[in-house]
Amino acid sequence: MWRTASLLGIGLTLNRTVYFDKTHYCYYQYKEKYKEIFNNSHQIFKFMASIYFIKLIKIKIYLQKPNPKFVKNVVFAGPCCKFADLHILNKSKEAIIKIKGNYLQSYKYFNNYIGEIKEFYKFKENIQKGGELIAKKLFGNGTKGFKFCVHIRRGDFIKIGQASKKQFTNKAINFLIPKLEKKFNQKNISIVLFGKDKNFINELEIDKKYKIYMPEINNSGVNMYFAINYCNSYLITASSSTFAWWIGFLMPEEVPIFYYNCHLECIHIKKKDYFLPKWKGINYNYLGKLKFV
Repeated sequence: MWRTASLLGIGLTLNRTVYFDKTHYCYYQYKEKYKEIFNNSHQIFKFMASIYFIKLIKIKIYLQKPNPKFVKNVVFAGPCCKFADLHILNKSKEAIIKIKGNYLQSYKYFNNYIGEIKEFYKFKENIQKGGELIAKKLFGNGTKGFKFCVHIRRGDFIKIGQASKKQFTNKAINFLIPKLEKKFNQKNISIVLFGKDKNFINELEIDKKYKIYMPEINNSGVNMYFAINYCNSYLITASSSTFAWWIGFLMPEEVPIFYYNCHLECIHIKKKDYFLPKWKGINYNYLGKLKFV
């Protein structure tokens, strides 16, 4: 999602058509996955030999490898989660720019096209119905109640030191709920915990006065749609989680979003390039208590 959204933003900014390198089979897999989840975003995948790029219009597709004299190879956006200035690309006059870089994980690549990106990631009707059905089964008649959602990521993130931490998750829930109750004048906030590590979730120390939901959703598209449309507030406990980030980005504007403003374990993230300005970071003060940063 990062790469396609960022390339779309870059293409629109530079007024260039975006293609994907047809020699990489994974892009064909992404296209099929997009077909399953989103309305029209699979149309973004136009292919050319040894090239990236996109445009949401009907265009002729050239699959042959372009003449090298018309191609400019540019090393761009190498480090993760940092914005690379587009002037590096804009100063190239060649007909084709081939980007050589592993990451495009910054909202700044598409910051001027937020509406277009949200429209781009509109869910298919069957995905919407799947999310609505789960909400009805899970909440019953309480679908309109205020829900504080917490996204937890463990699994492969444990080895790289970026997994959700029990101490922070416990403290953040207890830190945020009173503030949400006051801000939204709510007395019966429910907590929705998203995550696959059920042992971790079951060991969280949450006041039993709160109604707690733990949805089990195997379809990633339905999972995302459900969170986007039924959460009234949202906490990201593993800051590097791409899935968690995109749930937050696609939520309605009025939903308050919080995230763990990690230090050493997230040194690879340039936070001003990665987290939206309206999102609120949380971390510890020198006394070990949580604070907004």
